[in-house]
Amino acid sequence: MDCGGAAQPAAAGLAYGAPFSNPLPATEPSAPPSGYVTVWKDGRLNPQRGYAAKAAPQVIQVSTKTTPVAAPVAAGSSHIQVASFGVSANAARVVASLEAAGLPAQTQTVTRGGTVLTLVTVGPLQGGALSEALAAVRASGFADAFVRG
Repeated sequence: MDCGGAAQPAAAGLAYGAPFSNPLPATEPSAPPSGYVTVWKDGRLNPQRGYAAKAAPQVIQVSTKTTPVAAPVAAGSSHIQVASFGVSANAARVVASLEAAGLPAQTQTVTRGGTVLTLVTVGPLQGGALSEALAAVRASGFADAFVRG
């Protein structure tokens, strides 16, 4: 066991530099103050002790990522996905027939597997209106219609 005095070997892979508490290069005092005697000759005296370390400049962090913002939807409301079409004219005809039945229908264009599809949805609706609309959509020939979100 070493109680000091001898330099310890550096651990493999670690690089040691000047201690952070000593931001200025250490210099040997020319002579001890009046009334004092030099005791150690092995470099233990640190004339820079007590100097404040320079703080790193403050870094302003700005996010470069953006999050897409979804259209606001009433809390607790859902949509009914009626069908998806490869031909947008067919989707427009279904939207017109659903609107004629008094349902709030709209379209949305998505790309799935490289194919552009037009989704027909009804909503947003809540509670009893949602189940009534789903029954009306299924009765009009779209038995595969389902509730989304």
